[in-house]
Amino acid sequence: MSNFYSTNPDLIYLYEVTDPQGLALWGGERIEDMFDWYGRSQGARVFISTWESDEEDAQLVGRPIEITSIVASKAGEGK
Repeated sequence: MSNFYSTNPDLIYLYEVTDPQGLALWGGERIEDMFDWYGRSQGARVFISTWESDEEDAQLVGRPIEITSIVASKAGEGK
């Protein structure tokens, strides 16, 4: 039996925290930093995107997905 999804070590997951109007406040790979920026920014929205990377270039895979409701529920639990 195979996994539901395959893992690819060349994929990079980037998080972006925006203000309510969509202006980027922070972006990066560290989940801890994402929660920190989300917590200090009232009305913030959070997105995750997947990038495929090689030594020189990165290509966006699919479209960014808004995960604000998931982050909010986890922030309420104390992560």
